[in-house]
Amino acid sequence: DVHQHHEDFAFFRFIDKISTYKFEGNYWIIILVVIISIVFWFTSKKTSFDSDMMNLNYTTEKLKDAESKLNQIIGDSIVKPVFLVTTGATLDKALHNQAIMEASLDSLKQAGLVQRYASPRCILIAADEQRIRITRWQNYWTPERKVFLKRKLVETGMKHKFKNNAFSSFLKLLDKSYQTVNVLEEPQLQSLLKGDWINTSAKSVMVISFANLRQTDKDVVYNKLANINNTVVFDKQYFAKKFINILNVDFNFVLYTCSLLVFIRPEESRVAKECRS
Repeated sequence: DVHQHHEDFAFFRFIDKISTYKFEGNYWIIILVVIISIVFWFTSKKTSFDSDMMNLNYTTEKLKDAESKLNQIIGDSIVKPVFLVTTGATLDKALHNQAIMEASLDSLKQAGLVQRYASPRCILIAADEQRIRITRWQNYWTPERKVFLKRKLVETGMKHKFKNNAFSSFLKLLDKSYQTVNVLEEPQLQSLLKGDWINTSAKSVMVISFANLRQTDKDVVYNKLANINNTVVFDKQYFAKKFINILNVDFNFVLYTCSLLVFIRPEESRVAKECRS
């Protein structure tokens, strides 16, 4: 026990001696630190910061092989959907902005940058577009065409043993007077779309859609969509990566500043000693 106590005491004396040693007074150590720092400055260029949060998790080789085989089956371009939100003061304006965004998505899809996308515009039709379609319907179904279609349906139906009124419900649609529909006022459409595809507030309406795209194509796609007004991209993984990159740049700035202070500090100590003497 005495021997062990003596060894512990000697070790702590050695540590205390190192901690009280004034390294700033030894110019050989300062020169060595400067040389090592210069070498590390050039070798640090070979290191990189991995900003992909998905690489932070440990993955076994067996799991990597299984993931690779799965990607070969379903395609490595399949990713989690990226949500796209278009806004407007009214639903019609939001749908108009979404139509502009979808035109860009169509061109990106043809270029192979967007795999597929989905939006509620097949159901959500702006009032202007509704009026255009109603006019087109009315112009097509002239009185002559209605009479011809009704006669043909009755004649053909009788040949195949259908009743005379078998198509009466359909024929009524030809004579019906159609008006534009406000989606937000239709209870059935509200239950179907509101919340998942449409969100409303006191000042704006948001229409939500999504797109599937490769990780490597996100920068190109997002730069293209950035030029479209009233369009917001929600991609948690992408923006987390950008945030980490920003932190990395700031961290390097702090690191360089602290490193500079390490070399300035000994010079300040030397000057202070000369002033005191």
